[in-house]
Amino acid sequence: MLSVRHAIYRNSANQRFVKAGGKYFFSPHVPRWPSAAFRMYIENGLNDAYPFRTDTGYLHTLVFAVTSRCPLNCQHCFEWENLDTRESLTLQELKDILNRFQLRGLSHAQLSGGEPLCRLDDLIELIRTAKQDTEFWILTSGYGLTLDATGSN
Repeated sequence: MLSVRHAIYRNSANQRFVKAGGKYFFSPHVPRWPSAAFRMYIENGLNDAYPFRTDTGYLHTLVFAVTSRCPLNCQHCFEWENLDTRESLTLQELKDILNRFQLRGLSHAQLSGGEPLCRLDDLIELIRTAKQDTEFWILTSGYGLTLDATGSN
């Protein structure tokens, strides 16, 4: 697992390690350490290389588009053709999808969009009701984010 990681990142000049709140962050694709999510991430990676579990199909990181809405309308956006279409998933459907991945050992979920903060109330509820052994990151431009995060949508 380490040799694969080194092969991918060895020429990267942008390797950063951050310590925040007593936890270490190594990569945008790896849960913080120490945490249950990090432990599961490592276990899943080892199982990929040297199978020791009979069940398979663990996903390390899920990039989960929770909305198609975005107020920025950036021309370079790879989702340009899909932006501002009608929401296709309800909050309950988002919960159900996430739960299915969590039951399969998901350790790290990145919530994206569009702009995921367009569904701030739903994000808060989704994370609040999810299994706590998954780490959540929000891929956001920060548009509209204020200190008052009580939700406004």
